[in-house]
Amino acid sequence: MKDNKALDYAFSVIKGEVETPKYVKLQCSEFIEILNGQSKDCFFDEDLFAKFCKILRVLKMARGPKAGKSIYGALAGYQWLLIAATCIKKRDNPSERRYKKIILEIARKNGKTAIVAILFMLLFYTEPEFAKFFSVAPNGALAKEIKEAIDPLISVNKKAFATAEWKVTRDYILHSPNSIRYTPLNFSTSNMDGREPTVYIADEVGALPTNYPIEAMESGQIMVKNPLGFIIRPLTIPLRMRWQMPKRYLTG
Repeated sequence: MKDNKALDYAFSVIKGEVETPKYVKLQCSEFIEILNGQSKDCFFDEDLFAKFCKILRVLKMARGPKAGKSIYGALAGYQWLLIAATCIKKRDNPSERRYKKIILEIARKNGKTAIVAILFMLLFYTEPEFAKFFSVAPNGALAKEIKEAIDPLISVNKKAFATAEWKVTRDYILHSPNSIRYTPLNFSTSNMDGREPTVYIADEVGALPTNYPIEAMESGQIMVKNPLGFIIRPLTIPLRMRWQMPKRYLTG
Protein backbone atom coordinates (compact mmCIF):
# COMPACT_ATOMS: atom_id res chain seq x y z
CA MET A 1 0.00 0.00 0.00
CA LYS A 2 1.13 3.53 -0.75
CA ASP A 3 1.40 5.97 2.15
CA ASN A 4 1.03 3.27 4.81
CA LYS A 5 2.79 4.65 7.87
CA ALA A 6 2.48 1.34 9.73
CA LEU A 7 4.30 -0.42 6.92
CA ASP A 8 6.96 2.29 6.84
CA TYR A 9 7.54 1.77 10.55
CA ALA A 10 7.75 -2.01 10.16
CA PHE A 11 10.38 -1.65 7.44
CA SER A 12 12.38 0.80 9.56
CA VAL A 13 12.38 -1.75 12.39
CA ILE A 14 13.54 -4.58 10.11
CA LYS A 15 16.31 -2.40 8.67
CA GLY A 16 17.53 -1.48 12.15
CA GLU A 17 16.69 2.20 11.74
CA VAL A 18 14.56 1.99 14.90
CA GLU A 19 16.01 0.31 17.97
CA THR A 20 13.67 -2.46 19.12
CA PRO A 21 13.93 -5.87 20.83
CA LYS A 22 13.98 -9.03 18.72
CA TYR A 23 10.34 -9.92 19.29
CA VAL A 24 9.23 -6.57 17.92
CA LYS A 25 11.34 -7.27 14.84
CA LEU A 26 9.66 -10.67 14.45
CA GLN A 27 6.21 -9.13 14.74
CA CYS A 28 7.07 -6.43 12.19
CA SER A 29 8.36 -9.12 9.83
CA GLU A 30 5.07 -10.99 10.14
CA PHE A 31 3.16 -7.76 9.55
CA ILE A 32 5.07 -7.12 6.32
CA GLU A 33 4.33 -10.67 5.13
CA ILE A 34 0.62 -10.17 5.77
CA LEU A 35 0.53 -6.89 3.86
CA ASN A 36 2.38 -8.54 0.98
CA GLY A 37 -0.32 -11.22 0.82
CA GLN A 38 2.05 -13.98 1.90
CA SER A 39 -0.03 -15.20 4.85
CA LYS A 40 -2.30 -18.22 4.31
CA ASP A 41 -4.38 -17.44 7.38
CA CYS A 42 -5.06 -13.71 7.30
CA PHE A 43 -5.09 -10.56 5.19
CA PHE A 44 -4.97 -6.79 5.59
CA ASP A 45 -8.32 -5.02 5.20
CA GLU A 46 -7.23 -2.04 3.11
CA ASP A 47 -10.73 -0.56 2.96
CA LEU A 48 -11.02 -0.46 6.75
CA PHE A 49 -7.54 1.02 7.10
CA ALA A 50 -8.39 3.66 4.48
CA LYS A 51 -11.52 4.54 6.47
CA PHE A 52 -9.44 4.96 9.61
CA CYS A 53 -6.96 7.17 7.73
CA LYS A 54 -9.79 9.34 6.41
CA ILE A 55 -11.11 9.89 9.93
CA LEU A 56 -7.64 10.65 11.30
CA ARG A 57 -6.99 13.22 8.59
CA VAL A 58 -10.11 15.12 9.66
CA LEU A 59 -9.66 14.98 13.43
CA LYS A 60 -7.19 17.15 15.31
CA MET A 61 -5.02 16.49 18.34
CA ALA A 62 -6.48 18.05 21.48
CA ARG A 63 -3.50 18.26 23.81
CA GLY A 64 0.27 18.06 23.94
CA PRO A 65 2.97 19.56 21.71
CA LYS A 66 0.99 18.65 18.56
CA ALA A 67 -2.33 20.11 19.70
CA GLY A 68 -4.35 21.48 16.80
CA LYS A 69 -2.54 19.37 14.21
CA SER A 70 -4.11 16.54 12.25
CA ILE A 71 -4.00 13.26 14.16
CA TYR A 72 -2.94 11.59 10.92
CA GLY A 73 0.29 13.56 10.86
CA ALA A 74 0.91 13.45 14.61
CA LEU A 75 1.05 9.71 15.30
CA ALA A 76 4.28 7.81 15.91
CA GLY A 77 5.24 4.70 13.96
CA TYR A 78 4.37 2.19 16.66
CA GLN A 79 0.96 3.87 17.08
CA TRP A 80 0.26 3.34 13.38
CA LEU A 81 1.24 -0.30 13.73
CA LEU A 82 -1.32 -0.80 16.50
CA ILE A 83 -4.04 0.81 14.39
CA ALA A 84 -3.10 -1.35 11.41
CA ALA A 85 -3.18 -4.48 13.58
CA THR A 86 -6.92 -4.00 14.15
CA CYS A 87 -7.38 -4.13 10.35
CA ILE A 88 -5.94 -7.64 9.92
CA LYS A 89 -8.70 -10.18 9.28
CA LYS A 90 -8.94 -13.97 8.98
CA ARG A 91 -9.17 -15.37 5.45
CA ASP A 92 -11.71 -18.04 6.40
CA ASN A 93 -13.92 -15.40 8.07
CA PRO A 94 -13.24 -11.89 6.72
CA SER A 95 -15.46 -10.28 9.34
CA GLU A 96 -13.28 -11.61 12.17
CA ARG A 97 -10.11 -9.96 13.45
CA ARG A 98 -6.86 -11.90 13.46
CA TYR A 99 -5.68 -10.21 16.65
CA LYS A 100 -8.20 -10.13 19.47
CA LYS A 101 -5.78 -9.06 22.17
CA ILE A 102 -3.15 -6.36 21.74
CA ILE A 103 -0.53 -6.17 24.48
CA LEU A 104 1.71 -3.16 24.78
CA GLU A 105 4.58 -2.77 27.23
CA ILE A 106 5.99 0.70 26.88
CA ALA A 107 7.97 3.31 28.77
CA ARG A 108 5.97 6.12 30.32
CA LYS A 109 5.34 9.36 28.43
CA ASN A 110 5.30 7.61 25.05
CA GLY A 111 1.67 8.24 24.12
CA LYS A 112 0.06 5.00 25.33
CA THR A 113 -3.08 6.72 26.64
CA ALA A 114 -3.37 8.89 23.54
CA ILE A 115 -3.19 5.99 21.08
CA VAL A 116 -5.79 3.92 22.93
CA ALA A 117 -8.10 6.95 23.12
CA ILE A 118 -7.68 7.43 19.36
CA LEU A 119 -8.29 3.73 18.73
CA PHE A 120 -11.47 3.92 20.78
CA MET A 121 -12.59 6.89 18.68
CA LEU A 122 -12.02 4.91 15.48
CA LEU A 123 -13.78 1.83 16.83
CA PHE A 124 -16.84 3.90 17.73
CA TYR A 125 -17.40 4.12 13.96
CA THR A 126 -16.79 0.48 13.05
CA GLU A 127 -18.11 -1.72 15.86
CA PRO A 128 -21.65 -3.15 15.81
CA GLU A 129 -24.65 -1.33 17.15
CA PHE A 130 -25.01 -1.34 20.96
CA ALA A 131 -21.38 -2.44 21.45
CA LYS A 132 -19.96 -1.89 24.93
CA PHE A 133 -16.51 -0.46 25.64
CA PHE A 134 -14.89 -0.59 29.09
CA SER A 135 -11.64 0.38 30.76
CA VAL A 136 -10.25 -1.21 33.92
CA ALA A 137 -7.23 -0.30 36.04
CA PRO A 138 -5.95 -0.55 39.62
CA ASN A 139 -8.28 2.30 40.65
CA GLY A 140 -11.11 4.40 39.28
CA ALA A 141 -8.95 7.43 38.52
CA LEU A 142 -6.63 5.40 36.29
CA ALA A 143 -9.58 3.70 34.59
CA LYS A 144 -10.91 7.14 33.65
CA GLU A 145 -7.67 8.27 32.00
CA ILE A 146 -8.89 7.04 28.60
CA LYS A 147 -12.15 8.92 29.04
CA GLU A 148 -10.23 12.03 30.06
CA ALA A 149 -8.25 11.71 26.83
CA ILE A 150 -11.36 11.18 24.66
CA ASP A 151 -13.35 14.07 26.15
CA PRO A 152 -11.08 16.83 24.76
CA LEU A 153 -10.83 15.05 21.40
CA ILE A 154 -14.60 15.30 21.10
CA SER A 155 -14.62 18.92 22.29
CA VAL A 156 -11.84 20.12 19.96
CA ASN A 157 -13.33 18.38 16.91
CA LYS A 158 -16.96 19.46 17.32
CA LYS A 159 -17.10 20.89 13.79
CA ALA A 160 -16.17 17.50 12.35
CA PHE A 161 -19.01 15.67 14.08
CA ALA A 162 -22.72 15.59 13.37
CA THR A 163 -25.03 17.48 15.72
CA ALA A 164 -25.69 15.51 18.91
CA GLU A 165 -23.37 12.73 17.72
CA TRP A 166 -21.80 12.41 21.16
CA LYS A 167 -23.20 12.38 24.67
CA VAL A 168 -20.52 12.89 27.31
CA THR A 169 -21.40 12.52 30.98
CA ARG A 170 -19.33 12.12 34.12
CA ASP A 171 -19.64 8.34 33.96
CA TYR A 172 -19.71 7.41 30.27
CA ILE A 173 -19.43 8.45 26.63
CA LEU A 174 -22.21 7.52 24.21
CA HIS A 175 -21.79 7.54 20.42
CA SER A 176 -25.42 8.17 19.51
CA PRO A 177 -25.55 7.05 15.83
CA ASN A 178 -24.97 3.39 16.73
CA SER A 179 -25.60 3.51 20.49
CA ILE A 180 -22.08 2.46 21.47
CA ARG A 181 -21.27 3.27 25.08
CA TYR A 182 -17.86 3.50 26.74
CA THR A 183 -17.72 3.23 30.53
CA PRO A 184 -14.63 3.37 32.78
CA LEU A 185 -15.06 0.93 35.66
CA ASN A 186 -13.97 1.42 39.25
CA PHE A 187 -11.65 -1.31 40.50
CA SER A 188 -13.45 -4.25 42.05
CA THR A 189 -12.82 -7.88 42.91
CA SER A 190 -16.37 -9.08 42.45
CA ASN A 191 -18.77 -7.02 40.30
CA MET A 192 -17.23 -6.83 36.81
CA ASP A 193 -18.66 -10.10 35.49
CA GLY A 194 -21.34 -10.25 32.81
CA ARG A 195 -20.42 -6.94 31.17
CA GLU A 196 -20.04 -8.43 27.66
CA PRO A 197 -17.43 -5.93 26.43
CA THR A 198 -16.91 -5.72 22.70
CA VAL A 199 -13.74 -3.73 23.40
CA TYR A 200 -11.88 -3.24 26.66
CA ILE A 201 -8.60 -1.79 27.86
CA ALA A 202 -6.75 -2.91 30.98
CA ASP A 203 -4.27 -0.20 31.96
CA GLU A 204 -1.41 -0.29 34.46
CA VAL A 205 -1.81 -4.06 34.69
CA GLY A 206 1.48 -4.42 36.56
CA ALA A 207 -0.10 -2.59 39.50
CA LEU A 208 -3.30 -4.66 39.61
CA PRO A 209 -3.50 -6.45 42.98
CA THR A 210 -5.39 -9.29 41.29
CA ASN A 211 -6.05 -10.51 37.74
CA TYR A 212 -9.80 -10.48 38.33
CA PRO A 213 -10.58 -7.33 36.25
CA ILE A 214 -8.85 -8.79 33.17
CA GLU A 215 -10.38 -12.23 33.72
CA ALA A 216 -13.83 -10.65 34.06
CA MET A 217 -13.41 -8.72 30.82
CA GLU A 218 -12.16 -11.78 28.92
CA SER A 219 -14.87 -14.09 30.27
CA GLY A 220 -17.46 -11.45 29.39
CA GLN A 221 -16.29 -11.61 25.75
CA ILE A 222 -17.05 -15.32 25.36
CA MET A 223 -20.44 -14.60 23.78
CA VAL A 224 -19.29 -11.43 21.97
CA LYS A 225 -18.69 -11.59 18.24
CA ASN A 226 -15.28 -10.31 17.19
CA PRO A 227 -14.06 -8.99 20.58
CA LEU A 228 -10.96 -6.90 21.13
CA GLY A 229 -8.85 -6.23 24.23
CA PHE A 230 -5.91 -3.93 24.96
CA ILE A 231 -3.47 -4.76 27.76
CA ILE A 232 -1.10 -1.93 28.70
CA ARG A 233 1.81 -2.15 31.08
CA PRO A 234 4.09 0.87 31.46
CA LEU A 235 7.78 0.08 31.83
CA THR A 236 10.46 2.02 33.63
CA ILE A 237 13.11 1.79 30.91
CA PRO A 238 15.20 4.35 29.02
CA LEU A 239 13.13 6.39 26.57
CA ARG A 240 15.52 5.47 23.76
CA MET A 241 14.00 1.98 23.93
CA ARG A 242 10.66 3.54 22.91
CA TRP A 243 8.72 0.35 23.56
CA GLN A 244 9.43 -3.25 24.36
CA MET A 245 7.71 -6.59 24.55
CA PRO A 246 9.32 -9.70 26.06
CA LYS A 247 6.91 -11.72 23.93
CA ARG A 248 4.95 -10.95 20.79
CA TYR A 249 2.80 -7.94 21.58
CA LEU A 250 0.04 -8.97 19.20
CA THR A 251 -1.60 -12.22 20.21
CA GLY A 252 -4.35 -14.27 18.67
